[in-house]
Amino acid sequence: MRPNVERFRFPEVPGSGRSGPDGLPEFETLAAFYERTKDLPPPSWLIEHLIPSSGQGLIASHPNAGKTWFSLVVAKAASAMGRTVLLAYEEGGAGRMRDRFRMMGLGQATRIHVAHRKKLRLDDHRLRSRIVARLRAEEAPVLVLDPFSSFFLGDENDTRAVNVAKSHIEEFAQANENALVIVMHHMSKNGDQREGGARLHAARGSSVLPGWADFQLHLHREALPRDSGQVAFQVEVVKMRDDESGQKFRVALSLGTGTAAIEHIQSPVRDRKAERVIEVLATVKAPLKKQELAKLLGGRNETALQLIDDLEQARRILRVDGGYIPAPLAPEEAS
Repeated sequence: MRPNVERFRFPEVPGSGRSGPDGLPEFETLAAFYERTKDLPPPSWLIEHLIPSSGQGLIASHPNAGKTWFSLVVAKAASAMGRTVLLAYEEGGAGRMRDRFRMMGLGQATRIHVAHRKKLRLDDHRLRSRIVARLRAEEAPVLVLDPFSSFFLGDENDTRAVNVAKSHIEEFAQANENALVIVMHHMSKNGDQREGGARLHAARGSSVLPGWADFQLHLHREALPRDSGQVAFQVEVVKMRDDESGQKFRVALSLGTGTAAIEHIQSPVRDRKAERVIEVLATVKAPLKKQELAKLLGGRNETALQLIDDLEQARRILRVDGGYIPAPLAPEEAS
């Protein structure tokens, strides 16, 4: 089965300025840039709004917040798509890891391969070459390194040293343009207290890794009774190049089947845009077509179209004569 992975490849556009006679990158005209990017496909997701199909990501949390559980959610989703998954874990006992695999229902997942406490190190050239060769041999592989501190034995606050480690990880990402590479990392002691843009640097050590990542997620564990049969945690989207940041999701795992229920719980930007949809429709006399409404909202067209669909499904807006109008207020709201 061919994995459903979409990743943009540069088309051959005359005058694009992608490279000069010597093969080095050159600037291109704005017109050429528009022409080259006009038919870009919408973002492709492994887990919608959380994990892109390909690229490089950083997932950070305090200890025991759910990083490993979430990596298994990613692994299960990728395996179900027919993708090969390489999980490198340097923490936890073998028995506990075995139990987690079973509780996630991964007993027959033949596409998932594990290196558990093998003392893998990023500065080992032979090891990196072996992993790169494996990634190149696969259609759309997924690689998880958990946690960063076990693969990098230098000073996490030393920017120069972390830059070297980042270049090693980039070898994996560049080995296959359809690859998804995820690094699990620990949160700094006071990382939860940071606000706004500073949250991007809540992960422990140098800011190199947050800059490297296409997406960055922070995990926060929810306390549940031991006999609940579930594990739950919240996932905060701190950075996402192809979607909105600031969103929060709740992930609840049913232990035994490994079923993951993912619920969207917060997105200030999305909430403001939803109110903007209602405001715009309230000011026009005739129903607005979907594309017209999306253009008025601005931002990514695909995101606006999805928001319109969600509002229609929630019956906050109604489709009439091929366009949209605000839904009538409920009696208690009107009063």
